Amino acid sequence: HNVILHYNQSQEQAEELAEYLRRTYYVQIHLVQADLSQEHSVDTVISTIKGIGKLDGIVHNASEYYPVKLDEMNIYELHRFMSIHVYVPLLISQQAAPFLKSSCGSIVHIADAVPIEKHHLAYKLSKAALISATQGLAVELAPQIRVNAVSPGTVLISKLPDNICPLERQGRPEEIADAVSFLLSDNARFITGQNIIVDGGQTLCYTTY
Repeated sequence: HNVILHYNQSQEQAEELAEYLRRTYYVQIHLVQADLSQEHSVDTVISTIKGIGKLDGIVHNASEYYPVKLDEMNIYELHRFMSIHVYVPLLISQQAAPFLKSSCGSIVHIADAVPIEKHHLAYKLSKAALISATQGLAVELAPQIRVNAVSPGTVLISKLPDNICPLERQGRPEEIADAVSFLLSDNARFITGQNIIVDGGQTLCYTTY
């Protein structure tokens, strides 16, 4: 697939990834810079899609992750997490729907299966809302468009032991990508509104700590 690759501040890394994909897979990569905490970023992304005129799938992977203590939480922090994880993905899906319907495309949201950490209530709240948005969009956009989510467990966190889950290892990025690829493919054509947890069984062991 040709790819529209979004980034916010990491222009150098985005350009390096784009070049790697071009060399490796001989595809076209369209880079789009936008701050997804701002509503006008939707127009930037959608205008790029309109310029291409075709869309087979969307992966909402943009994320913000930092601690916010409960007694320091304010509407700005809540709004930023919700904008990046819920509001803007929802609006992009809304406006991109005509392009996806023409190709019977698919949407995949990246949520989170890692047990909640202290001072990360705002983050987890927004990711929970993203799963609800996944279910709602699956109903709204059916039958032409499927909408699902993938919730990764612990992936590439060096400070954690390997026995954090029944499979006794952390996840690898390509294992998350495999789940996303499956949900985008025709092999998942009868799956919509689901949240696929890819965590090696971590959520079976505990839910909070």
